[in-house]
This record gives sequence, structure tokens and C-alpha cells, in this order.
Amino acid sequence: MKLLLDQPQRVAAFVAERCGTDFSASPFTAIGAEMGGQIVAGCVFSLYQHPDVHVSVAVDPAGRACVRPLMLAGARYAFNQLRCARITAEIAEGNRASRAGAERMGFRVEGIKPRAMPDGSGKLILGLLPEDFRFWR
Repeated sequence: MKLLLDQPQRVAAFVAERCGTDFSASPFTAIGAEMGGQIVAGCVFSLYQHPDVHVSVAVDPAGRACVRPLMLAGARYAFNQLRCARITAEIAEGNRASRAGAERMGFRVEGIKPRAMPDGSGKLILGLLPEDFRFWR
């Protein structure tokens, strides 16, 4: 596995395709994980308003082993380099796998945005504080 720290456009395209998100409207940066020349996981940081930054994450099945090192790199970027006090993520209300993965990392559900998805379903708002991030160890 190779971390991609200098290919934000390529990583953002990977995440956008899987999450249905358009990152072109605001500044962003991204960190990805590559195996065999293919991106298998990525996280895009956008909507930076200190002390908060939003993250969007996508992982292909082949990239599951990359989640821990990718999220550790992402947490270091947000908490150490940007000096954020929190990271915010939004997940489709019915996406149980993503919610479970986020909660395993230490994210906590903070609220719901009703009818925020194109199909009329809601989005969960999750927050992560540095002291709650479980992958530091």
C-alpha cells in the first residue's frame, strides 16, 4: 500500500464517484491509498472553517486493509497540521456500514439533516474529537 499525499485531484475524483459528491465548488485537499497502481481508498478534506474541517471517505473492498493507515494520516493532517479541534463527517442515514466504521474510529453521531440526500432520505452528522480517535494507538 502506498499513501498518496500529492494527488488530491485524482483522490477526490475517486471519492466523488463513490459518494456522489462534487468537490469543485470549494477548496479541498485529499489523501489516498493506492495498491497496484489503483486508488482503493481516499479521504477528502473540505469546508475548512477553523476549528472544524469536513471529511468525505470512500473505500473499495480491496482497500479495507488501508483504512487504518489512511485515517491515521488524515487525523494527523486535520489535528496536527490544520490544528483543528474536530472533524465532521456526513453519512447517509441508511448507510449502516459507513456509520459502524466511523463509530469504530471514534466518531459520534451528533444530529440528523432531514431530506438532505437526493432520494429524500436524511444524513447523519458525525463528529470526531482528537481525544476520541481510536487509531492513535
